Amino acid sequence: MQDAKRTPISLTARLLLCYILGCVLSIVVAGYYFRNVLKDHLVDECYELLVFHITGLQNTILTNADAPMESTQAWIQYNGQHPLHSIDGRLVDADGKVIFSTASMSSMAPAVADFPAKISADQDQVILQGEVDRATGCETYWLALKVAGLRDDEEIVYQAMYINRYKQAWLKHYDHAWILAVLVGSLTSAFVGWLIARNGLKPLFQITRSLKKITAHDFHERINTDGWPREVSALAREFDQVLTRLHHSFRQLSQFTADAAHEFRTPLNNLMGATSLALSKERSPEQYQTLLQSHIEQYNRLNRMIESLLFLARADNSSTGFQLQSVDAGSCAAEVLDFFSAVADERGVTLHVDGQATIMADVSMLRIALTNLVSNGLRFTPEGKSLRIRVERNAMQEVVISVIDSGPGIAPEHYAQIFDRYYRLEKSRSTEGAGLGLSIVQTIMQLHGGKALVDRSPEGGAIFSLVFPGPTNPGSVQSSGTNRTTSR
Repeated sequence: MQDAKRTPISLTARLLLCYILGCVLSIVVAGYYFRNVLKDHLVDECYELLVFHITGLQNTILTNADAPMESTQAWIQYNGQHPLHSIDGRLVDADGKVIFSTASMSSMAPAVADFPAKISADQDQVILQGEVDRATGCETYWLALKVAGLRDDEEIVYQAMYINRYKQAWLKHYDHAWILAVLVGSLTSAFVGWLIARNGLKPLFQITRSLKKITAHDFHERINTDGWPREVSALAREFDQVLTRLHHSFRQLSQFTADAAHEFRTPLNNLMGATSLALSKERSPEQYQTLLQSHIEQYNRLNRMIESLLFLARADNSSTGFQLQSVDAGSCAAEVLDFFSAVADERGVTLHVDGQATIMADVSMLRIALTNLVSNGLRFTPEGKSLRIRVERNAMQEVVISVIDSGPGIAPEHYAQIFDRYYRLEKSRSTEGAGLGLSIVQTIMQLHGGKALVDRSPEGGAIFSLVFPGPTNPGSVQSSGTNRTTSR
């Protein structure tokens, strides 16, 4: 049995966790940095205090030249009793005998010979930092100083001991404040992050609510993006455009369903009516043969509609056989016109091909596109007029195959939708067909990476153009000099 699929963490929770982690990490890093700065500053202060102590001792000797020993001892005793930074000391003669010592110095300091700060012959003073007592957290500093002028010409050494009882306490107090800042910062960042995430993701919640309101029959829901961030506004606008396209597609599909039902129903009704009439009484073989011939026409009409639908379905699923090869566009256009020559003769329409060019195309699909356009053009070209195909290369060196009829033309308001699937002209053109021919043309051009265009000819007819990208042989176009007349 497989484990149940875990529910992914919500976007709000992810943003909240990232925001809290970022804030806590910032406080921790900043706190650690300032703790080291404070620690170094406290050490510097201890050294400055000892330097200040040395300066005070020397000034006392200089200002009390008549009784330097007594004044110095009194000064050492006074400093040893300071409540904040007491420094204990003793005076030692050249033989290592203690001349004077404070009480704490006698009880706590090492013996003269073992005193950590030892002065060499080339030194006047030494200041050392001792280890921290783990039990009390106190840090000890040692000072040794050569003092002159206390007893004739004898050199006396002053040994001092400074125990910093407050550094560790200050650092401990700082650590407590630091931990408190992390806790308060975590809670504050969590609350602020929740507010930011909640307000920042509010547009997504609104989009979700809008999606829930959409059904196959209601695409009118739109999103008000006033005051939204640019990124989310762009998403909402794209969402609205998707709804617009879906609405348009559903409307076209609904129209096509009605049109297709009508188109299929007409030949079926004809078949059913003619068959019922034929079965109502005995007929001659000639009459049955005539009936079957009329049935074949209706079957062909149904077959063309089904083939068109199947072609569009294969194109949508990218399963259409598609093979590009070098094709002479002029020759292919002439072959298509030859196919329609009998129909053109019957209607008194003249067919022409002008120009030629080599393109990369699928021959069968190119023929289907041209067949649809020529069939459509012949339907609206009056008797005695002409229909022609022009092959040329435009300013962008694209090969353009144009089918130009002499019919009533197409109103400009239909240009934007003329190639849409299931779209039919109800006024300017006949409603014959299911509105799939031009859609197939557009699909074929999209498969070739080109485009299908429509315009109005100077003579008033319609111009349908197939634009193929990229010239394969710029010198192959001959817009003049080739004029094929396939039917008078």
